[in-house]
Amino acid sequence: LITAVELALLPTPARRRSLVARCADAGAAARATIALLERGFSPARIEFMDDVAVQAVQAARDRGLDLSVGAYLLIEFVGRGSRPLQQVEAALDALQGTGGVEAEKISGPRERAYWEARHAITSSLARVRPGKIGEDICLPRTRLPDAVERIKQIAAELDLPIALFGHIGDGTLHPNVLYDPLDQGQRDRAGRALGLIAQTSIELGGVLSGEHGLGRVKRDHLAAAFDADTLAVFQRLRDAADPDAVLNRPLQWAGG
Repeated sequence: LITAVELALLPTPARRRSLVARCADAGAAARATIALLERGFSPARIEFMDDVAVQAVQAARDRGLDLSVGAYLLIEFVGRGSRPLQQVEAALDALQGTGGVEAEKISGPRERAYWEARHAITSSLARVRPGKIGEDICLPRTRLPDAVERIKQIAAELDLPIALFGHIGDGTLHPNVLYDPLDQGQRDRAGRALGLIAQTSIELGGVLSGEHGLGRVKRDHLAAAFDADTLAVFQRLRDAADPDAVLNRPLQWAGG
């Protein structure tokens, strides 16, 4: 329970410099991320979008993304003077030895276009399927290649597109299960996909939510993620804060 917060205001970085990496697939993007971090790089942002996310963004508006690319990494360094540019140059050198990756510096309108594309993913996913269920699992970064591979397998086995994107630099992935809410078969498979994604995160040492909390969608997976004593503490806190259980009453999600 947070009772007080002290905040420090930091000055806006004087300079920002970015690079884009075109990756053969989502696994290559995950391995490139690990390679940079293990070499001591500390980018301000490492963002990731897979081929399904790119397809959605391009269908909504032509932003110049290559539909043949398996995944994109967007990496930004910030700082003063020539430091950000030096870091970009060093990161490009480091990525040269990473398989399935082609990277280059970006600036000006091209740089803005790439970052705008990343920010437009969520609003563009309806171009692929009319319904979506967003996840936000978070994993140890060394397990990211395993996670993206398993999620791609889940999508193939259930015959549903799953858009993968997120803040891959801190281990956060946003697998968005895409489906047609009017199709009962797709609704059922979307529900199974959620469970398999949650199971994947737990088995790989991750957590059910990196940013957005649990809620009713992930309620059925709490017992796998937390032991009985921890769940009992959660319940006591809930009872103390909401003794009449009027907040966040259980509701069925679209697939239930």
